[in-house]
Amino acid sequence: MSSPLISIFLPRLSAGGAERVLLAIAGALAERGYRCEVVTAQPGGHWENRIPAGVRHRPLGRAKPLHAVPALASYLRRERPQVLLSSVFAANLAALLACRLAGKATRCVVREANWTAEEVMAPSLLTTMVNAAALRSLYGRADAVIALSDDLAVHIAQAARVPRSKIHVIPNPSLPGDDPPVRAPADTGDPPLILGCGRLEPQKDFPLLIRAFAQVRAQRSARLVILGEGSERQALMSLAESLGVARDVALPGYSDDPHSWMRRARLFVSSSRHEGFPNVHLEALQNGCPIVSTCSSDAVAMILDGGRLGAIVPVGDVDSLARQMLAVLDGTLTFPSPGEHLARFELGKIVDRYLEVLDPMHLGPRTAMPLHSHS
Repeated sequence: MSSPLISIFLPRLSAGGAERVLLAIAGALAERGYRCEVVTAQPGGHWENRIPAGVRHRPLGRAKPLHAVPALASYLRRERPQVLLSSVFAANLAALLACRLAGKATRCVVREANWTAEEVMAPSLLTTMVNAAALRSLYGRADAVIALSDDLAVHIAQAARVPRSKIHVIPNPSLPGDDPPVRAPADTGDPPLILGCGRLEPQKDFPLLIRAFAQVRAQRSARLVILGEGSERQALMSLAESLGVARDVALPGYSDDPHSWMRRARLFVSSSRHEGFPNVHLEALQNGCPIVSTCSSDAVAMILDGGRLGAIVPVGDVDSLARQMLAVLDGTLTFPSPGEHLARFELGKIVDRYLEVLDPMHLGPRTAMPLHSHS
């Protein structure tokens, strides 16, 4: 008798954190003997050619998750997965609607990585109101909700009116650094490299980072590289120009191999206004890169062990951010090796916790197959 099917629904396989994490979880489930399929509204995407072995990709050929609701419902009726796990706000709404259309044969579990109050915001007031109403009416119908941190769980319970008993706090796993090597940055020596990573959007508050960098640059030589793409690219370069640091700031775009940059950087800085669970902090720790971060989520303190493994400063505080950046660069502020702290985020342990939610009746393989190691 074949194992129950676990299906994962995403908008598309774009180059995002949720996509990478859920593909890793899908691969781990397949290694343990579960049948696992990744269903996407759109075909294509950065990760389409990197589906893990044993995992099937089922694109529905729709432009947006909500457009895919009828096709997703048909898929659920036809394939009858034991559980549908979705992530990203629009995909969560689509999954909940599709499960209702298909009947109750499939459990519906939604994963929420961001503040839902931010995700409902849209260019038009009407769309924002519709999103907020959908959040309150649909999230409570999920069989379970996975939140990435304690604060996020409290927020979801309040904003989406979900009973706290339905919400399970499971952090993201640390992921193997198995990206293909790329050409190293041209200059890996002095002046020291400060690294930022993320979408060039208001949430990441890279203007704060550039202003803090300008304060650092006024006292010592340094250069700043921000990896990522987004709508604020031109505004960020204009800000660097106005502050007189444009020659020391580079925005090379998205990188397939941020780990290579982290191994060469003297410092990684996160300036975000808010986060769900910033996996990039785990990646910086894995690569031995010191961290200075705003307190954008309670997950920051979780990852940095309350500040023992990296400096944490208030959101929006440019002076504090600059002071801590200078302290790390000058060697007056150092951090110990993360050691065993990272073990709590190992992929195998996180998958164990996902299975407690996805397969609560233990209908799948009784004996977990060992996860493959990556060297």
